[in-house]
Amino acid sequence: MERERLFAIFLIGVSLLSHMGAGLFFGVQEQHVDYLRIHWHLPFYLLLAISAVLSILINLKIDSGKKQVILLIDVLLFFLIGYPLGPHLDIEIILGINLITILVFSFSDLYGEKIALIIIVVTLMLQAPYSLWFTQVPAPSMENMIFAAFILVVFTLFLSILKRVMNRLHHEEIRSRKYNRALDELTNNSFDYQHISRQNAMELIRTEKQYITREVHDIISYAMTNQLMLVQAAMSIKDKNSPVVDELLEKAKNEINGGMSKTRAALGELRDQEFDQEDVNLLVEQLIAKFKNFSHIDVQFRKDEFFSRLPRAYNQTIFHIIQQCMTNTYLHSSADTIEILCEHEGRCVVVVVKDNGTNSRGFREGIGIKGMRERIEMLGGVLKISALSLGFTVRAEIPIAEG
Repeated sequence: MERERLFAIFLIGVSLLSHMGAGLFFGVQEQHVDYLRIHWHLPFYLLLAISAVLSILINLKIDSGKKQVILLIDVLLFFLIGYPLGPHLDIEIILGINLITILVFSFSDLYGEKIALIIIVVTLMLQAPYSLWFTQVPAPSMENMIFAAFILVVFTLFLSILKRVMNRLHHEEIRSRKYNRALDELTNNSFDYQHISRQNAMELIRTEKQYITREVHDIISYAMTNQLMLVQAAMSIKDKNSPVVDELLEKAKNEINGGMSKTRAALGELRDQEFDQEDVNLLVEQLIAKFKNFSHIDVQFRKDEFFSRLPRAYNQTIFHIIQQCMTNTYLHSSADTIEILCEHEGRCVVVVVKDNGTNSRGFREGIGIKGMRERIEMLGGVLKISALSLGFTVRAEIPIAEG
């Protein structure tokens, strides 16, 4: 927009200077030629003023159709002003420079140049003796006509070259702006990509922290609970020299060694326990039997036959749900009975673990429950907890993926 405004100012300046120059030349020449001064010097100045106004209007922001009409009127005025001048082609050259400038820069491609050359030819063809405004005007000499034609044609070619250079510079400027804009967008996209990469990295770190917390907690918590049950059982025996005490302490020692091995494996490799389709039932039954033996809490386990056909991720999650719930019951409840149900409801796997403890109210979620909730949510499921005065219920609903 700034370029167009400056260009319009330039063309308006050319128009004003050419009309002022034509008026000054006419004023000088009318002092030496009787017919110029006597018959039509006032109409000349009037037509010159109208032509100047029209030339200025052409370069203003007006409708394209109106601009063409004004340009046509200005061309007619050019011929009307020039006809009475006769041999005084210098004035027509000055006015022609203005008209050619407007034509060249008002039309795209070569249309303006072609129209300008036509006007030059027509102007020279009309330079013959004739009477205008009741005045006999002598024809210009051939030398003057050739000189005028040469000046106007050269000026037209000069303007044509100038217009192409300016257009090329304008296109280069547009291309440069596009390049800079593309570079800015690329830079912004790079910053956005870096920001997203940092966010993804932070999210990955957070996920890894959650994973490590869940794995280490499940392993250590369960192992420590088993050790606690064994030690408490040994302490409850009054005869400290009894072989039973030695047996319980030996089991506690084995539990400690096993827990340490599992912890090292979780921290070193961050791998899940293997849950194959064939042994998932056995693993859960061993877990429950071991818990019942150490805690003396009655555990009732019921399951649908589909339990053996679930994918590994489901088996692993169900195993940890049962393990965590039994551990929490032993550590935080006075319950003596736990009911575990694994069944298929619609398109979901439902796991319900319920105890009859009396210390359930006012509980707060710890690492164990948070880890259990995260495992379930990763499979698209939900965890529901109900803490009543007569028991604590955990219900996990996990949708079964299609296919």
